[in-house]
Amino acid sequence: MQATLKNCIFFGKEMIKNSTVTRQLKTLTGGDESITAYWRRNLKLLSGEVFDKLRGSKLDTMYDTHKVIMSSESKDIINKFVVHTDHAIGGKSWAKLCMSRNNRLLFHGELKTTLPKDGVTERSGYCGIKSKQLYGAFDKKVQIDLTQFNVLKFRVRGDGRSYMVNLYADNYYTATNDDIWSYFLFTRGGPHWQEVTVPFSKFFLSNK
Repeated sequence: MQATLKNCIFFGKEMIKNSTVTRQLKTLTGGDESITAYWRRNLKLLSGEVFDKLRGSKLDTMYDTHKVIMSSESKDIINKFVVHTDHAIGGKSWAKLCMSRNNRLLFHGELKTTLPKDGVTERSGYCGIKSKQLYGAFDKKVQIDLTQFNVLKFRVRGDGRSYMVNLYADNYYTATNDDIWSYFLFTRGGPHWQEVTVPFSKFFLSNK
C-alpha cells in the first residue's frame, strides 16, 4: 500500500483583537475576520471532522491501495508550502516555488556555497520547501496519518541532483517529539518524469 505526495491546508492562528464592540479576530495573514465568520468556519471544520470519524475514512485503505497526499492539481498548492534558503543565515542562495507553464509545481533557484562573512558560519548552501502545519477546528493541529501505508511514492522531474526528503514527527509528550526521518532522493535529470517508491523502512533518523 502506498501514500502519494495531496493537500496540506493551512489556517492561520487567530488572536482576539482589542475591541469590545466589533470583537474581530485577526489572522496571522493580516486579514480581519468577524466573530460570526470565525464560528461559522470552525463549526464547519468540526462537523467535517465528526463526519469523517463516523464514516470511518481509514477503512478506505482496506479497498484502496494508495492515498494521494499532495498534488499539483490543487489550485492553491503553492500556498501550502514555505520556501527556506540559507539567506536566513546570510547566504547567497535563492529559491522560488511557482506553477510552470504546464501547470505543474516548479521549485527552482540558485544554490551558492559562499560563506557569509560573519566569522561563525562554517557551512552554507541550502534550499528547500516545507509543507505548512495543518490546522483543524479551533486551531487544533492536525497531522497526516500514514499508519495504514508502508511506502511513500513521488512523481518528480529533477535536474540530476540529489534531494533530501524529511518526515517530521510532531508528537508532544512522547519520546519521538521533533524526530526527523530522512531519505536521499536521486533524480535522473532530463525531460522525462520519474516515479520513485520509497518504503518507510528506508528512512533513517537524522535528528532526535
